[in-house]
Order: sequence, then structure tokens, then C-alpha cells
Amino acid sequence: MELFQTIMLSWILPAVVYGILVFFMSRLFPIRLKLWQLILMVLFLPTGNFPKLIWGPFSLVSGIVRVIFIPIGFVLYPLLMFRGSVWRRLAVNLSLFACQMLGEMTATSLFIGVKMTETIDISRDILPIFIPYSLITVSVDVTASYAVVFFAKALESKRFSRLYIPAFLFPLSLMGISYSSVTPVGSWIFILSILLGCGALTALMYLLGSLEEKQVLEIQLQETRHAMELEQAYYRSVEEQREKLSLIRHDFKNQLASISALLQLGEEQEARQMIGSVSQTIDDTREAVYCSIPVINAVLSGKEQRCREKGITLSVDLTLPPNLMVEPLHLCSIFGNLLDNAICGVERGKTEQPTITLRSLQEGDYLFLKVTNPSPPPQPPREGRGIGTRILHDLTQQYGGDYQTEYKDGIFTAVVCLLV
Repeated sequence: MELFQTIMLSWILPAVVYGILVFFMSRLFPIRLKLWQLILMVLFLPTGNFPKLIWGPFSLVSGIVRVIFIPIGFVLYPLLMFRGSVWRRLAVNLSLFACQMLGEMTATSLFIGVKMTETIDISRDILPIFIPYSLITVSVDVTASYAVVFFAKALESKRFSRLYIPAFLFPLSLMGISYSSVTPVGSWIFILSILLGCGALTALMYLLGSLEEKQVLEIQLQETRHAMELEQAYYRSVEEQREKLSLIRHDFKNQLASISALLQLGEEQEARQMIGSVSQTIDDTREAVYCSIPVINAVLSGKEQRCREKGITLSVDLTLPPNLMVEPLHLCSIFGNLLDNAICGVERGKTEQPTITLRSLQEGDYLFLKVTNPSPPPQPPREGRGIGTRILHDLTQQYGGDYQTEYKDGIFTAVVCLLV
């Protein structure tokens, strides 16, 4: 019986705790090892507890083993088992180890505080203590580890919201308030309350994470649609230019012959008019150039064509640095969503000969993009709408900037700020 109890305390519970740590590390980093290798590693790490039980926690052997196992647990283990940034792996690993310590300290302080051991002879049977102790340790460890992974993903994607903090601290504060009045009689109720609170908190983080992933997928889908629209607009533009060039080649010889005949007849005025017509036709085949960045030219060319089809004038005045540190797909999303929102605003109004203006201004390390358009008062966001605005908010924050809007006297103004 004593051997079984020793194995439970020094091996089974630590193995479960290490398994939790490995699981949550795998949520953030790709795994190097195979499944059987992971299992062996998880079973090997708790063996560092054996000398402490055999020779005591302050013996020379325990100290030597501790010196050997600390680097393995804190440094070698995350470096050997997972891929990714070295410092990021070490930081997350230390945070998850802290979650383990939090679970153990919570369980230990609880049992000391409520004095559950007063009527139990631990030297003969530790099962009455081991089961609730293990449940609390594992529950707190899982909840805290889930929080570490949740916040790590939120910080990595730069979608961290300050609303998350009170959502997590509120149930913990209730546990702390209840702890002050716990008695041995109500200890089991308190243990169940802690387990319930940890479960509710874990479910809350899972729900928030699922909503976050859904929003990310919606944004990625919208960005993909913009990229496809850009590609289709580009191919349409190329096809139109090819058809125009084909017509010019077909008519060019006839037009040259007509100009030559007019000059021979002394009809110089008519010859000049025909030459001007030919020059205008050639000019119409030139690609529109709005700035020095080809991908933005392609986006604006497609949006200007869409504006012409709807009777909207697009006025563009851009001066952009050629080495913008922004991904091409993100540039497409920023300019595409700005102009899409402006076009939608114009379509909702009844302005005659509406004009959308797009201007840029660089001040220091910041680039400002300003779009103005006539529009009725903005509508409140509805289900399935406003994804473009969320994309603009997310992208500007990702590049150290901001997205602001203003509505005044029938004019809607949107300003994007980017750190360049």
C-alpha cells in the first residue's frame, strides 16, 4: 500500500501534470517527436522526484538530481521537443511551469487552510487527501495553462482585448472571497466550487477562443475575396488592353493611308484631326498610374472602373514611399476596403455627380490615408456586415497605426494611419 501511495504521489500525478504542459505547449509550437517519444519523455520527467522521497528533500542526492533535472525541464525539454522561436518557447514553458506551481500551491494552501487532515492519519492512508488534492491541482493547472495559451495567441495575432482580463479575474476573486470563510465542514463544498469555477473559466476561454478563430477566418476569407477580385480586375484590364491594341493594329495601316492621302490633297487640318484621334486612341491603352507601387495601381484601376460604371468620380492624389513595409495582400485589403466602404456610402445616398477623394500624407514615420465621400448617416453594424471595417482596424493595429472615421454635414471621412 505504501509503495502504491508513493507511486501515486511521486509519479502518476507529476506525469499527468507534465502531460498537461506538453499538451498546451503543442497548441503553440509544432512537435519534433513522435507520440511514443512524447509519452516516454512525460514518464521520464517525474523520476526526478524519487530521490526526494527516498533520501529526503534536503539530501545531497536530491540536490544533485534537482540540479540535473531543472535544466532538462526548463531548457532542454522545450528546445528538443518543439520547434519555433527559442525565446518564445522558453517563455511559454516557464509560464506553464508556473501554472503547475499555482495548481500545487492552491491545493496545498486549501488543505492546510481548512485543516482537512485533522481526522485523517496520512501515515496509513493518503487516498482521502490524494484524490481531491489531485483534482484541484489538475483543474487549476489546466485553467491557468489554457489562459497562458489563450493570451499567447491573442498577443501573437495582436488581437488582445482588455475585456479578457476582468472576465478571467472575476471568478477567481469569488474563490478568494469564499476561501476566507471556509471551515472543515464546508471544505468539500469549497472544493467542488473550485472545480466548478475552473471548469466554467476554461469553458469561457474556449468560447472566446472559438469566437476569435471564427472572426479570424471571416477576415481571411474577406482578404482572399479582395485578392480574387484584384486578380479578376487585372485580367479584365489586360484583356481590354489586348482588344484595344488588336483594333489599333487592324486600323493603323488604313489610318496612315488616309492621313497620307489627306496630306497629298493639301487637307492639313483634317490630317491633323485624324492624327489627334489616333494619338488619343493610343493614350487610352496606357495603364493608369496612381503611385509608384504596382499592386496599389492595380487595386485603384479596378475601383475606378467600378466607380465609372456607377457614375462616381474617383479623385486620387497619392504620394507613397516605394519601400512600404506592408504586405502586398494587406495593401490590397486596406485600399480595397476603404474604397468599397466609400462606394457603398455613395450608393446609399442620392448625391448628383458624387465624388470620392483619396489623399495621402506622410508625417515622420507615419503614413496617413484619407478617403472622403458624400453619404447619409452611417448605419449601425448588422449581422454579416462591417467585416471590412474590422479588417481595417486589425491591419492598422498590426502595423502600429489606427483607423478613425468621422461623419459631418453629409460627408463621411475615413483615415488610416500606418507606421512605415
